[in-house]
Amino acid sequence: MEKQTKQEIEKSIEESGYEELIQLIEGYSRKTEKIIKIMKEYMITEKRYKRPEEGDGFKAWETHYDQMDEMFMKKQNIYSEINKIEKEGERMMERMREIGEEEEKKMRELTSYMNQVINNMIGKREEEYERNMEGKSEKEQEVMLKKLEKEIEEMERLKTVEPVKFVGEKKKKGTKKIRYEIPKPKNMKK
Repeated sequence: MEKQTKQEIEKSIEESGYEELIQLIEGYSRKTEKIIKIMKEYMITEKRYKRPEEGDGFKAWETHYDQMDEMFMKKQNIYSEINKIEKEGERMMERMREIGEEEEKKMRELTSYMNQVINNMIGKREEEYERNMEGKSEKEQEVMLKKLEKEIEEMERLKTVEPVKFVGEKKKKGTKKIRYEIPKPKNMKK
């Protein structure tokens, strides 16, 4: 097998859609950091906040309302950023779902090809068996037939293996999860 160059590997990653997914995740991370920064600023403003007393003058109450406005704006900014990050998360999940479906399609194609190869191998083994049957005793033919049946059974077991299957998403506590089901080979010995 030929070694791939770094550029070929990077191109392969880019074509697979993972590069876009990585960029989405990085953007999500940056937005999360921004929300944390805004929340810390809000907490500092909230700690500085001190409600004026009844006898305090107009200036104290004016400052109080300015602080309230500042806290309100910061809180609105937090909600706005959370909405943005939620949309980013949904885009990320959608892209992951698309990549999963593309991978599932590729796996199905590979499985189909593998099944064709196995069918060809079985056909060739049966032809070989037919050719080797000539001039053999009945007992030898029986032994050869059992051996052939065992080989075919082993090949058929390989054929029944299904690729990883995309099952969909499951909502749990407001979050979306993508699940994959890895089918177990049928008729396999433990």
